[in-house]
Amino acid sequence: MAMTRSASPRPKPRRLRRQPLWLIYGFMFPAVALALIFDYYPALSGLYLSMTNTLEIGITSQFIGFSNYVSLFTNPIFLDSLWHMAVLAVAGVIIGTVVPFTVAEMIFHLGSQNWRYTYRIVFLLKMLIPGMVVVEVWGYIMGVNGVLDQVVRFLGLPGGNISWLIDQHTALAAIIFIGFPWVAGIGILIYYAGLVGIDPEILDAASVDGSRGLHRIWHVDVPLVSGQVKLIVILSAIGSFQGYFAQFLLTQGGPGWATQVPGYFMYLNAFKYGEMGMASAIGVFLFVLILSLTIINMKFIRSSQDYQAQ
Repeated sequence: MAMTRSASPRPKPRRLRRQPLWLIYGFMFPAVALALIFDYYPALSGLYLSMTNTLEIGITSQFIGFSNYVSLFTNPIFLDSLWHMAVLAVAGVIIGTVVPFTVAEMIFHLGSQNWRYTYRIVFLLKMLIPGMVVVEVWGYIMGVNGVLDQVVRFLGLPGGNISWLIDQHTALAAIIFIGFPWVAGIGILIYYAGLVGIDPEILDAASVDGSRGLHRIWHVDVPLVSGQVKLIVILSAIGSFQGYFAQFLLTQGGPGWATQVPGYFMYLNAFKYGEMGMASAIGVFLFVLILSLTIINMKFIRSSQDYQAQ
């Protein structure tokens, strides 16, 4: 008589015990409290200060409504700084978007994994150098009788006696030129991660259809890394809107106001002129501008998920 082996009973899945809500909120409270104290309170305080004539924190001030904003947008120095900021932002977005993507594509198409790894390391080593050092080195290169002037004179090219950072016609372009050829940075890793994440079947199908070179990059790679493009565009724009590092170290907004930007103008009002209300108004304006740009960027630049949903 054949004996049948009975199937062993399956173990019942353990039910996760639901934690009480008071315990969950208890763990969240420290993080929320710190965010309120160190993030939201300073932001709301800045909004209030922008509507006062505060000269120094702690001194009694009067509420003056939107007078600081009216003064701000009738100030020719601030209006010039907006134009300079726009020029730097456009240049920063183009450089920060195109150059890292080009380098990432070149690394991605290397045949050897070892070479891919090596070049990623080479291009990212610059991130270990403090930004202050980079700016100071470029200040020495483009300074009066600096390295750039000497090279131009040695090659016999015109413009060998130009003081790049103290000439009104070249100072802003010199600020943009800092960091040339702009091939290092976290943007390369962001784009490279997006390219590696593309389904190989899509690339194979594009190759079978005859899509190669620039045609494949524009019609396949770019749409599928548009999420990374979103991120790089907004980070580059925010950096350009808020940045005044090079102006602080090299030009102090000059010559005249040729390199003045809202960020440095805000610093001058707060710590040199002692007008905290005006400085807060500039900060609020930059916040609204960056928030608007972020919303527009998220709305009109489609990510790879948007393409897949079609």
